[in-house]
Amino acid sequence: MPRFQTKNTAALESEVTSYLNALPAETVNIYQIWYEKLGAYGVPASADIEAIKTVLAKQPDWEDAGVLPNEKYGPLPSYRRITGPKDTVDEKSGRIRVQHMFKVGSRYQAPDGKVYQIALAEVYNLRGFEVVDGHLDGPMIKINPTSDLAKSLVEIK
Repeated sequence: MPRFQTKNTAALESEVTSYLNALPAETVNIYQIWYEKLGAYGVPASADIEAIKTVLAKQPDWEDAGVLPNEKYGPLPSYRRITGPKDTVDEKSGRIRVQHMFKVGSRYQAPDGKVYQIALAEVYNLRGFEVVDGHLDGPMIKINPTSDLAKSLVEIK
């Protein structure tokens, strides 16, 4: 399989735009586009990364979100949808998309007083750490986004 040529800016812009328009997620990173949309292989060169960043910077509904954690690719430069997700429920599975309901890095309090910091809020996946005395405590926990706990969490400003 040939390596995708990011030098062809018109083709790159077309591919990235179509990917973003179909993407239900609130965030995207360079590696997602490189591997999942462009079908490229290997680690992208710095020129490839810059070409993708240039295209992402032109997208009217997306903004630079800095380095965000990604469960599959790790912490990478990411972009966030400004206008919010297109849907909140996947019509095929009926599952609730949660990435727009919680802000990565924000803290939320449960009715029992426990505080959680969200580490990952992807399409159907919500994970975080309990915060004790201002510090993250214990292993990362998975929070079912349709659970009573998730529905009761209130963001701490």
